[in-house]
Amino acid sequence: LRSRSVRENWESQCQMMGGSSSSEELPEDPSVVADRLEAELPNICLSDKDANAKAKLMEEGFGDWTRKDYRAYLQALEQFGRDDVESVVRQVAAETGKPEAAVERYNGVFWKKASSQLADWAKII
Repeated sequence: LRSRSVRENWESQCQMMGGSSSSEELPEDPSVVADRLEAELPNICLSDKDANAKAKLMEEGFGDWTRKDYRAYLQALEQFGRDDVESVVRQVAAETGKPEAAVERYNGVFWKKASSQLADWAKII
């Protein structure tokens, strides 16, 4: 659907420009642009400063947590309550295969930051 929508938008822009057959006057096809940009991605290098900043952010975050892991965490909270951290950690670790220390870290960050960063916080709590 997304590619069809982009394509239709591009076609409507072409029609608004008078439907000219001259390729110089028409906007470039978005799918062609996307393919070209994706091909260029492996050649893009970060500066040392940016690479270090990225590495630091990746360590701070939970990039290996999937939506399924998040749901498992919420289900464990619902089942055991937020005060029974040991049971929540044990359940999530068993269900996701993540080390208990990683789940404990996630739990700590979740309760520190979730209220200010999750739009559906009231529903979760």
